[in-house]
Amino acid sequence: MLIMVFLVVREYSRKMKIKVKGISLTIELIAILLLFVGIAWTFSLGEMGWLLALPFIFLIVVFSVYKCNRDMELTPVLVIPIVLSAFQNMYLGAFSKNLSSTSIQILTIFNFIYACVIFIILLFNRHKLIQKNNLFFSFIILVLYSIFSIIFLDSINVLSIISSMRNIISVFVFFFIGVMASPQIRIDKFQNIILVITFIVIVIGLYEILFNKSMWIDLNITELWTKKGIGLQASGLPTNFYSSERINGERIRRMASSFADPVNLGAFLFAGLCIAWYRKKRILTALIGLAIVLTVSKGAFLGILLFICVYTYYFSSKIVFCGMLGFSGLSGIAFLIFAMRTSANSVFLHVSGLSAAFMSILKKPFGYGIGSNGVLARQFSGFSANVDITETGLGMIIGQLGVIGLVIYVCFFLVIYKASLKLSNKRETVLCLSLVLSVIANILFNEVALSPNSCAIYFLLVGYYISTVWKHRKMRNDETD
Repeated sequence: MLIMVFLVVREYSRKMKIKVKGISLTIELIAILLLFVGIAWTFSLGEMGWLLALPFIFLIVVFSVYKCNRDMELTPVLVIPIVLSAFQNMYLGAFSKNLSSTSIQILTIFNFIYACVIFIILLFNRHKLIQKNNLFFSFIILVLYSIFSIIFLDSINVLSIISSMRNIISVFVFFFIGVMASPQIRIDKFQNIILVITFIVIVIGLYEILFNKSMWIDLNITELWTKKGIGLQASGLPTNFYSSERINGERIRRMASSFADPVNLGAFLFAGLCIAWYRKKRILTALIGLAIVLTVSKGAFLGILLFICVYTYYFSSKIVFCGMLGFSGLSGIAFLIFAMRTSANSVFLHVSGLSAAFMSILKKPFGYGIGSNGVLARQFSGFSANVDITETGLGMIIGQLGVIGLVIYVCFFLVIYKASLKLSNKRETVLCLSLVLSVIANILFNEVALSPNSCAIYFLLVGYYISTVWKHRKMRNDETD
């Protein structure tokens, strides 16, 4: 299968004119990915495996420090968290029978741990780049208050606290990495690598959905998900492998590809769609659109509607824009009616969860404490301080951190939204603004949107483009002085 994927990728990358120059960059990516696979393999060897993993971890840290502290291209460093999100469940599934539940929990968050290492390394030399609009100060307040909020907890579960903290700070971490790494990024190279990864993911997904629907059973997803603490259907597949909506009385099997999660896959594909449009890869744009349909991703469909509205605002007349705005609104209403009649009420859980979070402010204005609410908190601890707050990212933040969390997040998104409007190039503005609006919409109604597996690619790109706005503003200020 891997040989088939390689041959197909090489042929279609050539036809679609996706060029990633530099064999050294490809070797670096493969080498780092193999080191992470090596870590998973050593963990599967038992207690001694943790010690055997140390040389692999040491090599990854040395590589990262070396690349970040030199004037070198950082694309392979920044792509690693995205690659791990896309493919880690495949190799974790292969090793899952010999991995403990604790080992799997740790290996699953290695993409975020790696991102935090990069963030800390860059922070030493580039901290001035993120000291804009008090965003870094707000981030520090968010972290400190999250730790302080532990005193509000009625039930303490370490895994719930860690997982919630990861999701709450991920958007900031990846945004700051994108800003601080911007002087060492060739954005065309970064985007082309993302497109190649997107194509590989689609090829695997088409293989899964068309030729081998038992692919994830063969990759031990039943054992892997059980050890992660995630519920499964009687078939051994995750519940979200099937759509909540029914067509002709049947729930549709969704494409999960290498992600093993249609929700994260849909978020990734929408980002790939925006990049493919920006780089004028029409065939790949159409292919990604097909993949989104097969994934049955409501988040991606919503993103496409937002993208069309943004595109028509900048590239069409006001009449066309107003027409598309009306069409998008009617499409949303039509979908809600369809969902009301055919789904298992999942759509309305997102809405009611967000409403419940805002209502909770009246009772708990400073929140219930970190790790107290939401899907992840309930998954690890079996406890939720407010069971009505579910299936919503912003609602989870409000429920856990109250007004303080809400204000910090609203201010953060206002800053990056306003900065996106100041990009000088229209195509860049449409790309950046579409990513920002899409991720905001998904965070409102989906807790998974805060996960590094969903948000990393969005905020790395947004961070890069907003850093160019800040750089140009600084240059103008310097010229004025």
